Amino acid sequence: EWHPDKGWTTIPDSAMSGPNGIVVTSDGKSLYVAGWPGKNVTRFERGAASPKRETIATGILSDNLRWMRDGSILVGGQDGNMPGVFQCQPPKCHIGSAAVKIDPRTQKATRIATYAGSAGFEGATTSLEVGKEIWMGSFRGERILRLPLP
Repeated sequence: EWHPDKGWTTIPDSAMSGPNGIVVTSDGKSLYVAGWPGKNVTRFERGAASPKRETIATGILSDNLRWMRDGSILVGGQDGNMPGVFQCQPPKCHIGSAAVKIDPRTQKATRIATYAGSAGFEGATTSLEVGKEIWMGSFRGERILRLPLP
């Protein structure tokens, strides 16, 4: 993390594989970081000499994080495994997409959207709550997938 008076410092016990998306609680006490290859999100509780670390399994290749209106964290990512994403060569295969909602009070993750993938859209990298829908963006193509919120 970076501070104007100290510059860059490493948060103790913060090393992880493939850190990607990040959100911070409004009070600045907790960081949530997407762990892409680990299919998880890790919560770091700040403010102590040794920050608390808690890992939440998502079941998807967790790519990016966004806050939802109800205070939950929306995780967007690919519904598959790491080798499958790297080896997939359309049109022979398609990369699924999914969104998971994490309740910060309980750290419980619940899948709320799944899309198998097609020539029109695949491989979500981000999800965003828009009205009564979840919009997903992808690393493949120029389209946005719109799914209803459950």
